[in-house]
Amino acid sequence: MKAGAVAVSGSGSSSASGATFPLAHFGLLAASGDPIDFYAQSQLSNGNPFYTRVWIPANTVITNLYCGVATAGTHDGATPGNRLALYDDSGNLVDQTNSDNTLWTSTGWRGGALSAGPVAAQSVGRWVYAGVITAGMTVAPAIAYPSSPADFAYQFTGPGLTKRRTFYAFSASFPATINPNTGGTGTSTGYTPLIGIN
Repeated sequence: MKAGAVAVSGSGSSSASGATFPLAHFGLLAASGDPIDFYAQSQLSNGNPFYTRVWIPANTVITNLYCGVATAGTHDGATPGNRLALYDDSGNLVDQTNSDNTLWTSTGWRGGALSAGPVAAQSVGRWVYAGVITAGMTVAPAIAYPSSPADFAYQFTGPGLTKRRTFYAFSASFPATINPNTGGTGTSTGYTPLIGIN
């Protein structure tokens, strides 16, 4: 297995985020959802980053970011910029993984360490946004999404809330800030990427 890859394991339960079948089975401390529910897939185009909100439990150090890749893509061998990023809940860029031309050319959990090192734990749980972006892909990779996602308003926020669950934008790289609020950066969507954090 290549560096930066973690094997994707199947489960027979739909409660990976709970005590019955915890995320620890996948080697994760946090995720954008229960991996067993993410069995749909869709291609991720160049310059079309997706951002999704992820809950980080209290006392959790953030060291690595991963995305579930269902179908491998092909890279042009030259264009940099394939990576994942971590933003705080206000939309400020915290860090990102190093650019990796081979990031999306294999299936499984693809990603790796944040470039500036681990992000310290906090004594209370917190929200973050994780971003995923492709660059220089001549064949786009397909990443995992929840089964049968569709763009319904209830998937974007909850009653009285403004922070969106998932949105996508158009840019060649991750900006220093994003606006995660309703009407902010990009377009809201139900296509939530499978992001894992450990």
